[in-house]
Amino acid sequence: MNYSSIITITEQNVNITIECPDYGSYDIYLLNQFSFWLEGIVKCVFAVAGLIGNFVSARILKKEDMRNSFNLMLIALVCMDSTYLLSSIIESFRISFNMATELHIHLFPYLLYPVLSVAMTASVFMTVGIALERYIAVHYPIDYSQAINSQEACKKRLLRYVIPVTLLSLIFNIPKIFEAEVYDEINIAQYNETHEQVEYYKAIRTTELRKNPDYVIYYNNWVRLMVIGIVPFFLLIYFNYKIYQDVKDRNITRQRRTSTHTSSANQQTRRKQEDNLAIVFMGIVLVFLVCHFPRLFLSMYECIVIREAFICQKKGLHSFPVWLLLTSGFSHVLLVINSSVNMFLYIFLNESFRKHFVAMFQTPKGLLNCNCTCLRKEAQENGSNTSGGDNNQTQIYNMSPSLHGKITKHDDNKVSIESKV
Repeated sequence: MNYSSIITITEQNVNITIECPDYGSYDIYLLNQFSFWLEGIVKCVFAVAGLIGNFVSARILKKEDMRNSFNLMLIALVCMDSTYLLSSIIESFRISFNMATELHIHLFPYLLYPVLSVAMTASVFMTVGIALERYIAVHYPIDYSQAINSQEACKKRLLRYVIPVTLLSLIFNIPKIFEAEVYDEINIAQYNETHEQVEYYKAIRTTELRKNPDYVIYYNNWVRLMVIGIVPFFLLIYFNYKIYQDVKDRNITRQRRTSTHTSSANQQTRRKQEDNLAIVFMGIVLVFLVCHFPRLFLSMYECIVIREAFICQKKGLHSFPVWLLLTSGFSHVLLVINSSVNMFLYIFLNESFRKHFVAMFQTPKGLLNCNCTCLRKEAQENGSNTSGGDNNQTQIYNMSPSLHGKITKHDDNKVSIESKV
């Protein structure tokens, strides 16, 4: 059951009434159960499965007959997604399972917390980069073919995307290093009037920067919403639409040329392969948009109510309603799923990847060796360099306080940093 407290403040001689959420005992119980089961158990299961699937995907995509510019970029994206998944698992152990070690606490402010944000940002940026690469390949096929006429050219093209994505992700998330800090918390246990036991242990708290309203409103909400939310969404929709139109027009043109024999077999095969890769990527983008839409919606909502949330927090009340915290938990799981379904997308959308996957588990050495002579021979006969597709993850944690950990009415600062990743 949801409760609320009505407060009135005066700004510029105008009385403003604000409704602040208040949690009942059932709300706190519900949030704790969601934290354990949804953001703990369910998220970790998907993340572990995703790490295994991403490893298998990378093994297949780096095979000689699968190696091309698109697949190399997918491997880079798989690595970014895997970093995000691993970071999510570590955070679940700290927040949902309350199993953080002292080493974990020391590493959290300066490594674990920033890495989670960097991996998320890099995954989003890399997905946009691959969308641009596919758009160029489909829209300018002749120029693209000339630009990747060798393995060395493919590697250089890969670095042209990976290096800027990595650097921009690191630079964009530098402020995250200064949002949390480790401090000594004191626990005093009094046995009688003359004896007491004092215990010191390490804990995490938010810094003054993280509690600064301007920093939270402009950087953590509006800037991040635009840079890793709205702008990537529109770019992916635009590139996906253009790719779809080009593939559709290419199929019509190919049918006409086939009937008149005006195009060489090699040109037709090459362009058909590029179109197939484009279809794979359109599937990746579709999953990305679906899984990231709740994050985008919640971020936009928080940007609207953030000022009222700060006022409620200053009054010692909760900042966000229960429904927002529960929806945010569901959004976090979707982001993990987005980074975990890469292999299944490749199997479903790409025939060559599917054959390699089946052969991998049919051979005696299977996963470790993954040698498929018949597939290499088939690839050479077809003159093909086909590939699979990948997914991003993106996750960005929303700003919502008390999203992850145990919910109490007395610890807003700690709750806020645990949920805002």
